[in-house]
Amino acid sequence: MAVIGLWQRKAWGISCFLIGILSQFLIYTVFIDYFAFTEQQQTTIYGLLGTEVILLLIFLVLLLLKK
Repeated sequence: MAVIGLWQRKAWGISCFLIGILSQFLIYTVFIDYFAFTEQQQTTIYGLLGTEVILLLIFLVLLLLKK
């Protein structure tokens, strides 16, 4: 449902997207000890968070350029 709202550029769709991204940042940075038990796993999680930063930046650029 949130995907449809995001595609149609509704405020609630954009909010759901941003809440999802921000919640992953919170969970994987504050509670990383529950998800990564080795240094290699922590490196993998940090890489995934870096990918999310890139996706968030692309989203914001597209959102701002469309207006």
